[in-house]
Amino acid sequence: MSGPGSMHDHFPVANVDDLHNHIGNKKHFFNATRSTIAASLVQIASRDPATTTAEEMDNLNLEFLPMHDRVSEYSSVLSFTCCYGLPVLSWRECVQKGATSAHSATPEFDFRLLTPDDEAKKRRAFRKAYDLSSGGGNSALFHCQHCSDHVDPQTYEDVFKHIRNVHGVDDPRMDRDMFLTPGARMPLLQRPPFYIVEVDSDADPWSDEDYLW
Repeated sequence: MSGPGSMHDHFPVANVDDLHNHIGNKKHFFNATRSTIAASLVQIASRDPATTTAEEMDNLNLEFLPMHDRVSEYSSVLSFTCCYGLPVLSWRECVQKGATSAHSATPEFDFRLLTPDDEAKKRRAFRKAYDLSSGGGNSALFHCQHCSDHVDPQTYEDVFKHIRNVHGVDDPRMDRDMFLTPGARMPLLQRPPFYIVEVDSDADPWSDEDYLW
């Protein structure tokens, strides 16, 4: 893709790999905290941490709950009404969340698989106050992970539709099927909905007993 203001005006870009080489993080390093969290998740999945690959974990499509997390407020996708719950995470998201928690004064990274009871309480939600009047709705900051059609960034909606229509992925996800332009910050209106396990709305979300599950 090319045109006025295109990335091609600044450096030659033929595919997604070129994009990462120019503006992505090119350094590879070993992170002991992330490795420990990943190994624990593999064990939860009843797999061998010594032989299980990241691709094999992806293919299991397992969902986890952060046991150490605080119950938070979200907006329902269907009604935009307030709801409370814990985020449903992929194994990769668990690693990221746990690594972030590791920098806190009391690091915690305890996760568990969803139960049938959790599945019944899953809700599609947006992160906290999802304000439709906020700016940033047309921000073009996203790229397809499967091909180089979106070397120049597009809106979340455009890349989402592309991945569904061209690559046959029913539920495209960030960091698996699409990625944010390296260094960019996710705009509010472009943040994709995700699943939470809902907590009884009559419960006080700020009381101590509701911090953990």
